[in-house]
Amino acid sequence: MINATWISAILFTVSIYGTMAMMSIASGLVVVAWAWNSFISKGKLRFLKKGDEVFFSPLPYRLHWWTWALALLCAWSLVWAKFSGLEFFGRKPNILWVADLAKLWHLFFTLILIGVLRKFSQPQLRKLLFIWLGTAFFAAALGIIQHYIPVFKPQYIPNLSSGVYYHATGLTGFHLSYVSIMGFPLMVWLAIRPKDFPGKYKIHLYSAGVLVFLLSQLFAYSKTNWVAVALSVFALILILLKGKKRWFVLSGFIVAVLILAQSSAVRERFSQEQLFYGTLRDRLYVWSANFEMIRQFPFFGVGWHHNSDLSGAYYDAHEITQNRFESHAHNNFLDQWATTGSFGLIAFLLYCGAALLVPLTLAYHSRLLFFRFGLGIVFGWLLLHFNGLTQTNFWDAKILHQISWVIAFSVISFERSKVTEDFNF
Repeated sequence: MINATWISAILFTVSIYGTMAMMSIASGLVVVAWAWNSFISKGKLRFLKKGDEVFFSPLPYRLHWWTWALALLCAWSLVWAKFSGLEFFGRKPNILWVADLAKLWHLFFTLILIGVLRKFSQPQLRKLLFIWLGTAFFAAALGIIQHYIPVFKPQYIPNLSSGVYYHATGLTGFHLSYVSIMGFPLMVWLAIRPKDFPGKYKIHLYSAGVLVFLLSQLFAYSKTNWVAVALSVFALILILLKGKKRWFVLSGFIVAVLILAQSSAVRERFSQEQLFYGTLRDRLYVWSANFEMIRQFPFFGVGWHHNSDLSGAYYDAHEITQNRFESHAHNNFLDQWATTGSFGLIAFLLYCGAALLVPLTLAYHSRLLFFRFGLGIVFGWLLLHFNGLTQTNFWDAKILHQISWVIAFSVISFERSKVTEDFNF
């Protein structure tokens, strides 16, 4: 008999690298499978038993507490913005309750997914891990193809003298979403050993993956991500390799980075004109608008994600007529601070801190594949937040599906590693 819960978990794992519609449908199937198992047994309605309820189930580092705290403070900021009479340079936020609260479901979906993954055996979890990595491999390969051929919502790279090329975007349709989603499997793939992979040609598969993943990150053409990936790979080599092998691989990596840094494409992206009169200048404008929101409304902010409504008022008041980013703050922490205030920022930091501590503890205390999976996830988080310094990537709905999977799988790995020291998927 086909296990519907197992099938829904596989479909969701694959959908993470797909379109938004694929992610939504697959996550919906996971919720249906969880609800069926939780409330219906052998075709009959039943009440939840102890251990079935996921929303208040204790998680490592009180992650369940911080989930609720973050959700409630995001919602409260909207209530505050609506009923306090808040105005920012004469403009009020336009609160749309259903649309504004919609993204909070991702926080609670993570808890549901944890409950679903708890049902699976160790061999099933191992299969799911390599399905996640294998699908990411194909998404990376698609990104490389997209760089040369305008396949699926092509995103043209402007200001390149070397020719007409396109951002690697996979099926996400946007290069910055793509690199944040792909950062986690990239670092896990680099961290685990070739002999941990299934199949006969392990070293060949591992080597091909390293090349494909790194090229896809290069072809996404995100300056911040280039720096983040280079620093992360450098650190990972220092941590995982020893002796002469460490210095040989590290030297080769440094030489490759230096060669790439001399290419015309990289030099153009980091040119003074593009950096200081483009990317940085535009972000300085939107950052200044958000810092003013924090100054005026330090405790509860201007309403979760409503800085996009109000930034235009700041630009008008300061006679800024060009390069106006009327959007999120282009910084994870600044965006949270401006829209949900200091209390919301604290909850966000606690949530992200707990999510990071789970794989960090896994890497520190566990052995074999667990150690390397945990270490890869830690670096995936660092990549996401490094990219989040210039882009509000955490609350991107496409990225949130990957975040849900990463947190859920990390928590299950943590829980299973506590059962037996020798647990190795």
